[in-house]
Amino acid sequence: MIKQKYLESGLRLEDPAHWGHAIRRYQRAAELTLDLKRKTSLRRRVSEFVLDRVRFYEGKDPYYFTAQALEILLTLRTDDPSELCRHALIAAERARANGDSRRARACYSVAEKICRSGKNEAGTLSARTAIAETWVEEAQRLDEARDFLTVRYVWKRAILAYRRLGNETKAAELRLRLRNAKRISRRQLRSPTKPVSHDVD
Repeated sequence: MIKQKYLESGLRLEDPAHWGHAIRRYQRAAELTLDLKRKTSLRRRVSEFVLDRVRFYEGKDPYYFTAQALEILLTLRTDDPSELCRHALIAAERARANGDSRRARACYSVAEKICRSGKNEAGTLSARTAIAETWVEEAQRLDEARDFLTVRYVWKRAILAYRRLGNETKAAELRLRLRNAKRISRRQLRSPTKPVSHDVD
């Protein structure tokens, strides 16, 4: 069966450091079951297979395998949303603890989608709040590294994230940080760079 061959091929190629090869095959298997228009045993089989792979890694994969696999499971709509959300949050918290804000946001975003699909308003709000917090954490790290050009973009995203939450007080606080970053970056751009000497002793 073609769907089974995609799953088997994906498993052979599965490597968390090069997650795309397996994920593309799992996505194709899922697409083929979705073409059937109804929840069949084939869809359940694909869903169980992908969920087993998520359980196997327990959110410890170093890149985006878990986030992408959960996206596949979300499209199949055959699994318990609470379990999918739990896996997304575990992966997000692991990434966040390692200072990987981008991967954390990817996992929190999946958690938000899962919560929305399950009409879990508290879970949706919690995921959105965590996303906003990761933007602030990333900006603070860039501030400490004195990367004031990049941090301007990150502060802007943090402001938008808190405005999405309806937290205008926090957004206003972050706008002050953004203005400060802009001021410092302009100063950095204006400061002359020291010429490099090409003299040879």
